Amino acid sequence: MAEIIEPKVVAELKQIDLLTYLQTCEPDNLVRVGSNIFSTKEHDSMRISNGKWCWWSHGIGGSTALDYLIKVRDMPFLTAAHHLADVFHGRSVSAVSVRQPAHEQVRKLQLPPKNATHGRVEAYLKKRGIAPEVIDHCIQSGSLYESADYHNAVFVGFDRSGVPRYGFKRSTGATRFVADCAGSSKQYAFCMDGGSGEDVHLFESAIDALSFATLLLLHRRDWRAENLLSLSGIYTPKDGKLPAALAQYLVDHPGIRSLTLHLDNDAPGRIAAQAIATIAKKQGLRCEDCCPKHKDVNEDLCLFRGLGLPPKSRPPGRGR
Repeated sequence: MAEIIEPKVVAELKQIDLLTYLQTCEPDNLVRVGSNIFSTKEHDSMRISNGKWCWWSHGIGGSTALDYLIKVRDMPFLTAAHHLADVFHGRSVSAVSVRQPAHEQVRKLQLPPKNATHGRVEAYLKKRGIAPEVIDHCIQSGSLYESADYHNAVFVGFDRSGVPRYGFKRSTGATRFVADCAGSSKQYAFCMDGGSGEDVHLFESAIDALSFATLLLLHRRDWRAENLLSLSGIYTPKDGKLPAALAQYLVDHPGIRSLTLHLDNDAPGRIAAQAIATIAKKQGLRCEDCCPKHKDVNEDLCLFRGLGLPPKSRPPGRGR
């Protein structure tokens, strides 16, 4: 990644408002709360209106998508700027700044180009405790690859016809960059299908799903036979509906009869687990909550293997 961005490009990126960014990159995260007021499923105290946004629960706000990525998503300036340039590459800022209702957006998934090798992704995931067999399985299935531009790990979700419909990028370097690919549909999130069985295991992230597969492998269980589904982030209970990824999975896999929850061991994770269990039971599904012993499944795996806390879990000041 280049260390500088031309001032002219930065000026253009600052013209991209948050509503346009969310409509383009995260339409499933966008919620209309008024005639011209929007919020997000991820942060229900967020308000977006008249070209500005405010995250009331944290007392911060701004007027651009760049502000949002830096202040809310905790991205370094260069990472956020390059992400926006990547998403809107080849399109004039004036064109993308025309605000259209979310339902009118044409969702065309924009996956980054694939790198010829996957060395950086493999090295990164191994540091997170993931077994080489699990990594190779995902690469061979096409659900994981290394991007050619920034060498991010890209997790891909497919629809029932095998067409890519969802992409998630995670940095393999020192930054904490994470983002959905433009045009992603969260209902087709990353998953590892066992091909049969009546149970599906639910996780907040793809790395947690890979971590659980590794734990099964270490305990000499057939990890390939299990159905593992990422919910693509924190689920915020709303209107008595299941997470979009789970709802779609149940439609595509009508034989599923039970859910096993492995959501994070924190307040949002526990609230989400309770909400999903309540809704699922009303729909006649069995539900078991297997809360991680530590923060999440990946942390359980790393500590089980004696690797210490994964980078994302280390306290501030001790390296990321």
